[in-house]
Amino acid sequence: MILSMLRYAALLFASVLLPGCAWYVYDATNRPVASSIVGRCFALRENAILSGYAGYSLVHMLNLVGANECTPQEVAPTTKDEERYKFSGMRYPKCIWVPVANVAKDTMFRVTAVTEDPRGGQWTKGGIVRCWKVDITFISGPHAGIRTGIPACRFDFPESELWVRMKSGHEYVEPLELSDGVARPCAE
Repeated sequence: MILSMLRYAALLFASVLLPGCAWYVYDATNRPVASSIVGRCFALRENAILSGYAGYSLVHMLNLVGANECTPQEVAPTTKDEERYKFSGMRYPKCIWVPVANVAKDTMFRVTAVTEDPRGGQWTKGGIVRCWKVDITFISGPHAGIRTGIPACRFDFPESELWVRMKSGHEYVEPLELSDGVARPCAE
C-alpha cells in the first residue's frame, strides 16, 4: 500500500515537473548572442502584413507580403472572412494567423526581446540546434507601440523566409543578425 502511494506520488510529481522543464523558454535578450540586434532600430525594406492570433491573449506576427499561403498580398476588410481563416465546427482553419493590417515599407521597429525556444530545436550530429524567437516593437507608423514576433524559427515559419541570417538550414549566424533583404538599420 505504501509502495503504491509512493509510486503514485512520484508519478504525480514527475507529471507536474517535467512538462515545465521541457517547455521552458530561455531569455537571451541580454546575452552576447543577441547583442548585435537587441535595442537597435531597423526599418522594413518591403511592405509587410501584421497578423493576429487570439489564444489566451492576442499575439501578433509580422511577415512579408505573400511570404506563404497564409500571408496575403494585402489586407482588406473582407480578408478575415476568407475560408482559409475560418473555423469550421470543431476544426481549426488552415491558417490560424489572421491578417489584421498592412504595414508600409520604411516602418521603423526596435528589437525588444530574444528568446531560445526548445520546441524548434532539431538534432544534428553536433547536438540540438537552437530555435530563436525575436520580438520587435513598432516605433513609427500607425502601429507604433505594438509588439510582434518576426519569422526567426523554421518550426514556426516553415514556408517563410527567416528574417534572421542563417549559416545553413539549421544553423544561425551568431551573434544574431537580421537579413538585409527584410530590414535595414535606421537612424531615429
